Amino acid sequence: MLQSAHDVTVLHFAKSGDLDSEEPRCSRTDSGILVKRIEFNPFRAASVRRARRALVRELNNSDVLHSMAMHSLLPLLLVRPNVPWIHTEHWSGLMQTKPALKKRIGRSLLVRFLLRPDVLVAVGHDLAAAMKDHARVQIRVIPNHVSLGSSDGLAEPPEARNGSPLRMIGVGNLIAHKGPLLALDAVKELRVRGIAAELTWVGKGPLESAMVERSKELELANCLHLPGQVEPNLVSNLLRRSHLFILPTHSETFGVAFAEALGQGLPVVATGYGEHLDFLPPEASRIAPQRTGSVLAEAVISLISDSRRWSPAEISSYAQSRFAEQGRRDQYASAYSEALCKECE
Repeated sequence: MLQSAHDVTVLHFAKSGDLDSEEPRCSRTDSGILVKRIEFNPFRAASVRRARRALVRELNNSDVLHSMAMHSLLPLLLVRPNVPWIHTEHWSGLMQTKPALKKRIGRSLLVRFLLRPDVLVAVGHDLAAAMKDHARVQIRVIPNHVSLGSSDGLAEPPEARNGSPLRMIGVGNLIAHKGPLLALDAVKELRVRGIAAELTWVGKGPLESAMVERSKELELANCLHLPGQVEPNLVSNLLRRSHLFILPTHSETFGVAFAEALGQGLPVVATGYGEHLDFLPPEASRIAPQRTGSVLAEAVISLISDSRRWSPAEISSYAQSRFAEQGRRDQYASAYSEALCKECE
């Protein structure tokens, strides 16, 4: 999106173990973006020096600095940017009331950085509210990018299954925050109520073995599918082969998975709080008030039995309009103009 109007260079700072040895350290994407991958270990002096040199070199040849998310801020401790600075944040740790120790430390560092950029962007309104007390400038809300499906080959509505199982799908890390075990509990509850449901969960994480064990305990081993982490185009295919999207999340800064499910024409069952509550339409979703299997099952039944529920084409059309890329492009163009104007003040 940015490359369509600007000359973009991306500096990707990563631990050595996260860098693919077969991937070139400097390359261009199909859209022309120059990507430079740089090893960064804050505990190694040589690595810190190399990172600082790379940053200074790029800043001297740039008009604007645009940092993305909390983890990009640590290398910026090394320099004082001499160009207008925009920062986009989407870290969920800022919204959590009782984060783990690691996230508390990360949050204490991040809030100090929020005083430095000239323009701050949050991907959701709840996140913007969490950032507000730690910022010196007004925070813009610009949503995440959403990969939308075409109007061809959308998901079938639940009523089209003709006696075959209700295929539910969730997308997210296999962690408690996303609620995969709760989604499995909902499958069990639905089957108890006479609805032959099954669950595909796309993603990896520490709860993978727990999911397998729970499926055996609930006698759902044949009803659970764990394809792991897959390529984005394969996620779209899996969404289109499903009847309903379910994600019993605790919270989301934006909720890309929800938006992409809508793009494929899927009705959605959700929980928690965050930006997804703002964009999920009642004609295509249910927000379960509690994160339990029984309450989730009730939400699923309410949604699939609703005669006023939008068709897959109507759901997809809504998503195409709501998450159009042109809107994000215009909002970021305004943000860049604001940053450049501040330089002239």
